[in-house]
Amino acid sequence: MDDLLYTQGQDNMSGLIGELEIVAQADVDDASLPALAAAGDLSITGNIVLKAGKKFGRMYITVDSGSMDGATVGSYDAKSGEWMLKGRYPRLDKGFFNWLRGIQNGPLLVLYKQGNTGKRYCLGLQNFDKTTTTLQLGRGVYFETGEFKTGGAPADEAGGTITFKWACAHGPIEYNGTVDVTA
Repeated sequence: MDDLLYTQGQDNMSGLIGELEIVAQADVDDASLPALAAAGDLSITGNIVLKAGKKFGRMYITVDSGSMDGATVGSYDAKSGEWMLKGRYPRLDKGFFNWLRGIQNGPLLVLYKQGNTGKRYCLGLQNFDKTTTTLQLGRGVYFETGEFKTGGAPADEAGGTITFKWACAHGPIEYNGTVDVTA
């Protein structure tokens, strides 16, 4: 069993920073999937390669609106996790609703950046056998819920809050590769 230690004084800021980066699983070149850095290590050092002409779409999220929450599910000898990734886009306009149509039926692969480490994590790739470094597309990330409001006062949080859901036997995978945002 490995230790899980924490040094007091480290940054423990909550939330997500930057943008969510999202691509349809169908746009990922599954023959070129990267491998885990080592067996049992949930980190990737290679790149997620996309099919020709495809790119990750970016979703701006407002400061203090992004979060990733998880919970275990299943019986005592078959635990898994459900991961909920949430962020708010500050405007309800044609661009937002056109974008929403593109992601609402998944399956997706989603990258997010954690606030306290600045590290990027991936939802949507799975390692079914922790004794190997092999990754698979498996069950994707899906648009779970949306809350949309214009607000009635300047201090109201106008925009669309999107929640994505991913179920997997392990947690998010640290991603150290590049993100292709140009087609």
